[in-house]
Amino acid sequence: MKDPQLQDAVSVVLIVRNGAQYVGAAIESVRNSRRQPLEIIVVDGGSTDATAAIAARDPLVRVLAQRSKGIPGAYNEGIAAARGGLVAFISHDDLW
Repeated sequence: MKDPQLQDAVSVVLIVRNGAQYVGAAIESVRNSRRQPLEIIVVDGGSTDATAAIAARDPLVRVLAQRSKGIPGAYNEGIAAARGGLVAFISHDDLW
């Protein structure tokens, strides 16, 4: 069960594979939003570029190496790891 004190906190799930070109801007756009998230969970689907290192630069980010297969599995891993009572999603190549 999630911590009741975090029921209104937002966890952001960002799934990515080889998104080094965009992931930093996506994370920055989340950080610049009006409502600050509790955390940004980056689920890395086996990137061979600098994606994980770029994401890990932000102290609000937790990088998880994807253990399951496919996009749905990545989202499910992010949701399972979320501590906030609310979950939001952003793609690695989108901006909020």
